Amino acid sequence: MIDSPLFEQHVEPTAVLRDAADILAGFRFRFASEVDLQDGINQALFLRGIGFTREKALTQRDRPDFLLSTGVAIEVKVAGSLSDLIRQCSRYAEHPDVTAVLAVGTPSWLNRVPQQLASKPLLGLRITASLF
Repeated sequence: MIDSPLFEQHVEPTAVLRDAADILAGFRFRFASEVDLQDGINQALFLRGIGFTREKALTQRDRPDFLLSTGVAIEVKVAGSLSDLIRQCSRYAEHPDVTAVLAVGTPSWLNRVPQQLASKPLLGLRITASLF
C-alpha cells in the first residue's frame, strides 16, 4: 500500500491537501490551455491510483474540476483573477462533501490565496514548468 494521507481514512484535511499538492508538484505538465492542464492532472491522479471524480456537481452552479475521494476539491486556473477564484472556492468549501480546496494553475496570484475558506484549508499550487 502507498504511504500517503490520500489513501487513509480519517486523516487531517491539511495533511491530505499538502499530499495532493506534493503529488501534483512532482509531475511535469505540458499544456497550452486549462483543459490540457486538467487532462494532465487527470492522468497524474490516475497514475498514482487516487480516487477522484472529474467535474463533480456539488450544486447546479458549483463543479470543481476534480473532487478526490478524500474530499479535496481541485480547481484548475490558467487565467482569471484571485477574487474570482476565492469566490468560487468559497462556495466549494461551504459544501459538506468538501474537506479542503487545492487551486492549481499558472497565475502568480496563486501564491497569495488565503490559508482557509469557510474554516476549511485552501492551498495554491503554481505550475510553471513545461508550458508551451
